[in-house]
Amino acid sequence: IFCQEAKGLAPERIRPFTPTSLWNCDLILIHHSGGNPALKELLKIEVPKALVYHNITPAKYFAHDAFLANTCHAGRKQLRLLRDAVVASFASELEAEGFRGTELFPLLDLSDVSLPPLLPKKNEKILRLLFVGKLTPHKNQALLLKTLFYLKKISKKEVKLTLIGRADPVYGKYLPLLAQVLDLREEVDFSGAISAERLEECYQSASAFICPSLHEGFCVPLVEAMAHGLPIFALSVPGVCETLSGAGIELTTQKPHRLAEIILAALESPRVVETVLESQRERLQSLKEWQT
Repeated sequence: IFCQEAKGLAPERIRPFTPTSLWNCDLILIHHSGGNPALKELLKIEVPKALVYHNITPAKYFAHDAFLANTCHAGRKQLRLLRDAVVASFASELEAEGFRGTELFPLLDLSDVSLPPLLPKKNEKILRLLFVGKLTPHKNQALLLKTLFYLKKISKKEVKLTLIGRADPVYGKYLPLLAQVLDLREEVDFSGAISAERLEECYQSASAFICPSLHEGFCVPLVEAMAHGLPIFALSVPGVCETLSGAGIELTTQKPHRLAEIILAALESPRVVETVLESQRERLQSLKEWQT
């Protein structure tokens, strides 16, 4: 593994990138997740190359952060250089950039993951919704808060929402203020970055996983939710669609009152939940088979 800056990584496994260090190999895997100042130098190396693309978030979602916006813009612009330089590419979303024959590359090991049961969770007194992802505009957690506002009005059960993930400096301050305005301070848990053990507890106790993201790469939390037998509701956007591949419940509206109605109606029907879990179980099995 070669990189320009090995921050906090094991030095025995990470080597500094120099133009001469990569010549003696059969294939270079280029992980591309932002503007790379060394890309042109890297592409001059006469060794076959493949692209592992991390679906760079469009710069428009970082209007409040000039550095991130410029990094994202530069990274997407560099796709034109990579398109003609690689022999294979792994990602979604690249067809629009002129790539052909791209493949999905699940960025996690599913070999030890067991398929969850098809039985819906018992009828609990509290409806616990969960989303895992950095608090940032393109993850769109504000839509979840607005949806929760309407769910609270129409559900006979108590409703709770847990948001797990580090916070963007600006958006991370906006969301608690929005929760306060919507009178949801008691219903929303901003957990921040948590341990693996705590994350497991959240998956185990949740009733459903709601993904409001406007942009994703290969969305690992969706697979984790499938593995824990949580019915998934997700906006129909690139990245999410490729990860779920028809599993879960596809949401085609961003109107919070409609989302609240859809989520509640589905979760109150054991037959619907069982059908959703079956679709997710099949998708999880196909991802496991892909890796074997």
